[in-house]
Amino acid sequence: MRHYTLFLLPVLAVVMLWAGMDAWNRQPVDRMFVGFDTWIEIELPRHKSGLFERFQTYVEETDALWDRYSPQSVLSKMNQGNEAVTVDRETFMLFTRTREIADLSGGYFTIFAGSLSDLWGFGSQPRLPSQDEILHSIELIRESRIELREESREIVRHGQATLDFGGAAKGFLVERLQECMREEGVKQGLLNAGGTIYSLGRDTVVGILHPREDSLVGSLSVRDRAVSTSGDYYRYFEENGVRYHHILNPHDGYPGQDFASATVVAESALKTDVLSTAIMAGGKKAFALIDEHFPGISLIAVTPQGEILTNRAGEAIFNVFERDGEGP
Repeated sequence: MRHYTLFLLPVLAVVMLWAGMDAWNRQPVDRMFVGFDTWIEIELPRHKSGLFERFQTYVEETDALWDRYSPQSVLSKMNQGNEAVTVDRETFMLFTRTREIADLSGGYFTIFAGSLSDLWGFGSQPRLPSQDEILHSIELIRESRIELREESREIVRHGQATLDFGGAAKGFLVERLQECMREEGVKQGLLNAGGTIYSLGRDTVVGILHPREDSLVGSLSVRDRAVSTSGDYYRYFEENGVRYHHILNPHDGYPGQDFASATVVAESALKTDVLSTAIMAGGKKAFALIDEHFPGISLIAVTPQGEILTNRAGEAIFNVFERDGEGP
């Protein structure tokens, strides 16, 4: 028995050391990058940290491709005229998938919102445009469309409205990064690009802010799902007691007023990014339309007064916090 025990002890030591190293390798580490005009946070297991450099390169390359303010970007080339532009596979995929989702949003999301955003000055000096200016801008949007030529990967802009991937690019980025994580065998990870989050292989609790107070109205938990929140408290100005935020309704040219924030949970980060933007722009009409066209996704919207509206799927996952002085 003594000889057996002496033999076993080194084996146990090796097993314990291996288990400890394995646990250490699987501890999460995170990095933050700047891209798409926001902070991008990525969390990976330590033994997969070699992917950070690859992800950072992808963020930098796609940001340069889709930044319409850069003269070298593909969007800048398209916005300069109506000639066919040959694009890379990622850009063509982004255009194709964004248009598919936007078409079902009732037009409350459009990739031609750049003209309207520029009119309101949210990229520089915000201002309240005249009614005539707004009518002209939404007419440009109505008259504009894109043509996608799949075989040649050419894209043609028809019309004069300005293309802009705000409300879509970050969602597409998160979606592509999580797909890469799966392909590389990552079992657990977390992605956060300016309010669009994807939790891979683990439960992550996400809080939803009260739009006018320093508190949360509630929380939800996601696992292998994306969640996006759009709000009127990121970029806005006030005039004559009215808050004008940067998420504009393409149908009337003004910021949506029904909701102060909109949260969408779905399997696709691109879908959550686009649809949370559409709900903020279109309010209750967009909420009802999206609930009809996208069965199974979770919707949670908060009014400026803090009232909460959910669809059936949203109600099932949203935990509402009681406020001080309130009870059953």
